[in-house]
Amino acid sequence: MKEKGRAMEWFRTKHDELAGTARTNFAAHGLEPGREAYHLDSLHYTTVEQMEAICPAGIDLDRYATLANGNVGYDEADAHWDDAAWWDEQGAGHVGRGRRHSR
Repeated sequence: MKEKGRAMEWFRTKHDELAGTARTNFAAHGLEPGREAYHLDSLHYTTVEQMEAICPAGIDLDRYATLANGNVGYDEADAHWDDAAWWDEQGAGHVGRGRRHSR
């Protein structure tokens, strides 16, 4: 039996951790001009290194990008939780394109 609500809980945990890092960056003006960063919302960015420390490249980054962009619902995410190929396909349009920026 699949664990219901796993995707929502995972996403909220990762998002809270990333948001805390991003708020620190914002308060400290911690991103130099021209540095690559992930755009989390209208004001908040994390560095590539910070993002990869919290959501390593691969299935974690694909999961985060897919859920953050609202591409799938949590029930669908739960159904495909361990399917790396499915997450790769879902995240393909968002990881490295449209969410990762040079500031």
